[in-house]
Order: sequence, then structure tokens, then C-alpha cells
Amino acid sequence: MEHLYFIRHGQSVANSEKIIADAFSPLTPTGISQAAETAVLLKPLNIALIFSSPLLRARQTAETVADVIGLDKSKITVIDDLRERGLGELENKPKTQESRWYFDTSEGYGIETHEELYERMKKALNEIRVLSKITSNILISGHSISGDMLRLITDNKSDFSRLADYELTKNAGYFELNVK
Repeated sequence: MEHLYFIRHGQSVANSEKIIADAFSPLTPTGISQAAETAVLLKPLNIALIFSSPLLRARQTAETVADVIGLDKSKITVIDDLRERGLGELENKPKTQESRWYFDTSEGYGIETHEELYERMKKALNEIRVLSKITSNILISGHSISGDMLRLITDNKSDFSRLADYELTKNAGYFELNVK
């Protein structure tokens, strides 16, 4: 992989309603527009493959990007390990904390630990490396904290307190991951 990019999904219904999302929250019309606008910025990067979280909002973002950049949807591969951090008992409930809390907390409520998420994202990245061994310019469509864990991994860091170094990724925001 020469260049690996990450895009957070566009605004979902759960985002707009301030609900901790489950797997089935679709993009809002705003979310689709956000993904399309970001896709215009991605077009010059010549994305050859897209890997996506299995969650609906990430898949819809991947499909929107593919449409705008002219990439055949057969070039989208869903990887289960790219799914959002498991937020246990909090899923489908009103968001009661600032977004950063959901990134920083690591105990209670049945929330997936940072260690578990880190290992899952390493596994996803390895799967992407295997599936894309001859392709450069790859996009991952996923979720904010999953993207930050991928950043931590590709920056060769394992100190979870470093997650605070990364600014929260806005809906349909994207960045390049540091791959060598």
C-alpha cells in the first residue's frame, strides 16, 4: 500500500438525533451530501479500492464516494473488523456525554476496551494489506474512533492516552494514514 486514506461516514440519523448508533443507522440527506463533497476532494487521489465497515452509514458513505469518483462498486470490500467501537449498553440510547468521553472511557457499560479495539484494528489493517498487496491509493470508510485507532497503529504508537492527540474527525472528514 502506497497511500491509505480514511473517511469517517457522513452524518447519520443517529448523529442528527444524538443517539449512540447501532449498525443500522442510515445516512441523512446531509450525510450523503457530505460524503459526495468529500468524494470530490478524493477524486484526484485516484482511489483504486475502498474497504468499509459493515455498518450501514459507512457502507453508504463508501458507495457515495465510489459513485462520485467513478469507481465500480465491486471495488468496495466490507471488513467486519472495521466496525465501530462496541459501546455495549449505551448503544441506541441518547448521547449523554461529550463525544470525547466515548473515545476516552475504557471501562464499564460493556464498552469494548481500547486494547480490544486496537487489536481488532490491527487485524483489519493486516487484512487490508493482504487483500490489496498490489494496489496503492486505498480508502477506508469507517468511524471516528476506529480511524483514530488506525492512526495510532500506523503512527507506531500504542499508548492510548495518545488518542487525545487526534482531533475528532467530523462527519465525512478524511485524512491520510502513515503507511510505509
